[in-house]
Amino acid sequence: MLTSTTLLTWLSVCALAVAQEGTTGKLGDAPKVTENPAAAYEVKLEAGDIKGWAKASSEAGKPVSFEIEIEGLPADKGPFKYHIHQAAVPSDGNCTGTGAHLDPYERTQVPDCDTPHPETCEVGDLSGKHGLIKEAKASLSFDDAYTSLNSSNVAFFGDLSFVIHDASGGRILCSNWTLVEPATGGDGDGDDDACDE
Repeated sequence: MLTSTTLLTWLSVCALAVAQEGTTGKLGDAPKVTENPAAAYEVKLEAGDIKGWAKASSEAGKPVSFEIEIEGLPADKGPFKYHIHQAAVPSDGNCTGTGAHLDPYERTQVPDCDTPHPETCEVGDLSGKHGLIKEAKASLSFDDAYTSLNSSNVAFFGDLSFVIHDASGGRILCSNWTLVEPATGGDGDGDDDACDE
């Protein structure tokens, strides 16, 4: 015979398992973005000994490709999560001002992102979808089909921030995405030679 405490525990475990299996946002799963323009954004990653950069780029109609190069992370504070947050870094540089993760489908952080099902994760939870940074120095590259460089899409992040968290969740670095200007050379070759023929 089950006691009420045992039954309550069993029901709680079952409810959590069901919730994790089909976790999605209040507004549904994130759709794959198909209308990305040809564009590129970058962030400079600098705080104390931490140095690096991240770049996000897309070809027309393709997913966003991310590249992250970073070194100097405090090895004793990892592994590290990294996200796109819902607001830009304020002028005072306080990373708390970036708010929560970019989450236009209202999924929230709990339970954790279900990596094999990235459409059910918060749009801005890059480490949940693509893996933690586990070392003090890292070089990552991945494509993300649920973020957008189209400013009319709710998953657009070009005017938002990139935040790195330590293992405790503390924000150790934040920086704003900025548009990478296209080459200004008249012939499109990236240089400004007046004598190109």
